[in-house]
Amino acid sequence: MNKPVMALALWALVIAPSCRKPEQLQSSPDAAASSAAQAPVSRLNALRRAEDLRNPAAVLDADLSNPQPEIRRAAARALARIDATASAERLLQALPDADPETLSWVAYGLGEGCEANRDRITRALVARALNLAVDPPPRTGALDPWFALARALGRCGSPEAEVSLINWLDAPPPRGASAALGLGDVATRRKRIEEETAAALLRAAAGDAARDPLGEAFYPFGRLKSAPPRAAEQELEVARARLVQSAAARVFVVRALGKLGDAAVDDLVKIATTPASFSPAERAEAARALGNMGGRRARAGLVKIVEALAPSPDPVSLTSLAGPGFHPLMAAIEALEPDKIEPAQLKALAGLAIPPQPPASVKRRVVALRCGAAKVLAGANADDPRLACDPDHGPVEAQARLGVLDRGKLAGPRLSAWRVYLESKYSPRLRETALRMLGGHPEIPDSPSILTAALQSPEPGIVATAAELISANPDRASAADPHLNTKKKPAGRDSVSQPAEPLAKALTAALQVKYAPDAVEILQELAKAAGALRLESARASLDSLCHSEQPALREAAQFALSSLDGKKIVCAPDPARPITPASELDHLLSGPAKIQLQTDLGPMTLTLEPSLAPTAATRIADLVAKGFFNAMTVHRVVPGYVVQFGDPGGDGYGGPGLAPLRCETSPVPFVEGTVGMALSGRDTGSSQIFVTLAPSPHIDGHYAVIGKAEGAWNAMMEGDVIEKASLVK
Repeated sequence: MNKPVMALALWALVIAPSCRKPEQLQSSPDAAASSAAQAPVSRLNALRRAEDLRNPAAVLDADLSNPQPEIRRAAARALARIDATASAERLLQALPDADPETLSWVAYGLGEGCEANRDRITRALVARALNLAVDPPPRTGALDPWFALARALGRCGSPEAEVSLINWLDAPPPRGASAALGLGDVATRRKRIEEETAAALLRAAAGDAARDPLGEAFYPFGRLKSAPPRAAEQELEVARARLVQSAAARVFVVRALGKLGDAAVDDLVKIATTPASFSPAERAEAARALGNMGGRRARAGLVKIVEALAPSPDPVSLTSLAGPGFHPLMAAIEALEPDKIEPAQLKALAGLAIPPQPPASVKRRVVALRCGAAKVLAGANADDPRLACDPDHGPVEAQARLGVLDRGKLAGPRLSAWRVYLESKYSPRLRETALRMLGGHPEIPDSPSILTAALQSPEPGIVATAAELISANPDRASAADPHLNTKKKPAGRDSVSQPAEPLAKALTAALQVKYAPDAVEILQELAKAAGALRLESARASLDSLCHSEQPALREAAQFALSSLDGKKIVCAPDPARPITPASELDHLLSGPAKIQLQTDLGPMTLTLEPSLAPTAATRIADLVAKGFFNAMTVHRVVPGYVVQFGDPGGDGYGGPGLAPLRCETSPVPFVEGTVGMALSGRDTGSSQIFVTLAPSPHIDGHYAVIGKAEGAWNAMMEGDVIEKASLVK
């Protein structure tokens, strides 16, 4: 053991008041079942309600010391989810609990609330870990206290936490893997890791005679902007050795390679083009890594991927596009930037013939390939005939044309072409894409009028996009013509130009519109836009949002009002306005629920697990029973990462119009096939859910885990249709 680790260990033992002989946690299935049977249902329901109503006062100290573990678990979970920062002191008092699930919830809450007292919480977590025996992996379905402690230390991100986690890397795989993920949290928070940390991670990744290689040790490297210079050569060597070993954690190796620059190009090309050895997620990640890397060598590597993966033009080969090989190919095409040299295979894809009477899923993919290739080849030439890539001239072709228009100045015919899409009757999502281009093109005249019209749109997504643009580019809302103003404005509060009067009125009016209860994101963006413009006429609406029961709205209003007043304003919920409990509390799922999805790509399944997120799982089951997901379009796919759906409008801004759900996040990892609840801020979940296609530790604890998925999710693309969703009895 090195000196810093030894010093910290001895110090932690001294300061830990509860340190005694390492205990063996009790987590047998029989004990858990007995505890659940004995725990008073009324008290469990009261704690669940306290959690939902965000009422920490209803969680009693007696609950945290109750002899029945089920009560203690529910109490710790409620405090962790309600306000971990405010409850940090109570969670610290519960940290010595010997029940593994209670300890997991307590550690998770302390990690979330670490800002309350970072140094003290870090020391307490380290001391608790030293007092914890090395147990076998937890029983199936149970929470893992090692995982929760490691991630909590990572979220705290202090130097002491980093040193402690290094020491854990030598532990057996479940604990060592958790330590590596925790160090990834440190890297995310601090944007760097110490040289000693990098060396320890590489030793763990390489393995030796005494321990197996730890694939998760590459996760922290993937969270950095670039590899630590002194470790880069060794990292590449160890990574290459790990590529021959198939494991779920190998995707971290692929992501880390993307930070190593030109030296890793050939490795990434090999990964992307070897379906027999690498998963679809790994191959898609490799292609995306090359795109993020940039440079001539990386582009040449992407061209090689396209050449290797492009389908033959015969109808039989094209049928295979509706399979797992589509993601890596599409990821490579989307990552390519225009170049004077036009690869032959890319030109062939742009002219790929659509087979006669193809299945909708196959036609969708052929059109996506044609339009993706045409977008690359066209460069900035919006008149390139290859952009007529869809016989139906649908939204995929339109998105490609907009991408080409975005590469050049929008003036003359190009400006007219852009306006056609902005004012067209295409889907709101396409108009949102056109509207977003306004932020990168100051040459577009009369932007206040464009933004004013967007704020008056009946489409919530258009309104939200306009507000987002105003927040990021307040000068585009100015009564003056910003593209003619070449003088640099001074920094500070007085640097914001006066907004055009019609726009100010439209933004004020938009804040007063009664949106659907789950349209939180729209009001968030409008409030932030009003703050960016220091719009005094919006004060009444902002004052109301400042006392909303929705934390995301309070946060946005707090920013806006602070901007208006030039001093920090603190928003809090109105105590006279009681929070409405989730309607799902009256009929929570009593056990797992299986959902069968019939899609135009084939059958898929979801299994909702209510033990961690009962209200969210119940909400989704209720919506399935009502037919909400029938004829639903998948609106977001990131190859190798996630598939998302649940918005009838298809642009990510919509839902069923129900009250948003309070977050039910947990210390549970997102692995391949995990189903999570999509959010646009704290306590904003409604109907949109996502399926992860690979381990995704960077979202662990930030979204509710509501179940697991099975089927060819790694073959889905945007536009695929869920024809019917049914509960399997």
